[in-house]
Amino acid sequence: MTSLFSFGSRGALFGRRRAADPRIRTARTRRDYRLRGPEVMEGRALLAPVLGGQIFTTGGPVEVEIGPPGGAFVSNIFLDSPGPAQFIGTSFQTGKVVNLGSFPAGVELVFRIDVTNTGDTFYTGPASRNPDGIAHATVNFVGAGVADVGFEDLFGGGDQDFDDVTFQVRGAIAPVAIDIKPGSDPNSINPRNNGNIPVAIFGSASFDVTSVDLSKLTFGPDGGEAGVIVKKNGKFQADFADLNGDGFLDLVVHFNTKQAGFQAGDTVGIILLDGQFLGQDSVRIVPPA
Repeated sequence: MTSLFSFGSRGALFGRRRAADPRIRTARTRRDYRLRGPEVMEGRALLAPVLGGQIFTTGGPVEVEIGPPGGAFVSNIFLDSPGPAQFIGTSFQTGKVVNLGSFPAGVELVFRIDVTNTGDTFYTGPASRNPDGIAHATVNFVGAGVADVGFEDLFGGGDQDFDDVTFQVRGAIAPVAIDIKPGSDPNSINPRNNGNIPVAIFGSASFDVTSVDLSKLTFGPDGGEAGVIVKKNGKFQADFADLNGDGFLDLVVHFNTKQAGFQAGDTVGIILLDGQFLGQDSVRIVPPA
């Protein structure tokens, strides 16, 4: 599936230019990778669309813009969880923008549609959430902090084009939840330290951490600085465990602190998988500048 939204030469959504909400942006690093409204982060590869994909917060504000409908039925769009549910708009309100507010890191945003013509309700995420036992939404991260969501609105899966209801989610979001220095808050990093930085990558119904190629994980303030530490026995410094008790295995990997290249003023750490944006978490550089 290609992007559901059309971007002009200036990154304008639906062929028009819209001033971005200054609160909706991804973290700024010293290379100044930023998203302004629908613009895609320069230099980042994109993840493929994921049927049953999920969206996790990285800590901060999130907004939604409704895209053009591909189906004839009218659906009401909601952020279902975390509750209470927020009404976003109908599937025919193309271009409507709703600020959902600010969320802590690691929260899954579950969206739903209520199809007014049939009375059916469908959710983002795994098939088990839907009454027909079928995944009804794709999530396509078209850039860091920008995800296109497309729903199929017919019970039983319909034509599987996933364009009946479309919207774009922007802001502090990622396809995977991560936790830098698990159990630590804030996540303090001393760039001169000779040790390592542990990073937890959380598994979910749409992300199997055991399938991750550890040789292609990188981490740092821009994401590409350090690879996973290789121990003297040639194995990666990594462990699997269900850290949050949700029934899915999680992955903890370790990166050399100095190789990660953090500097005074950095506020986030970013994980890339084979050059693709995977997730981010906040950091605090100590001692401060």
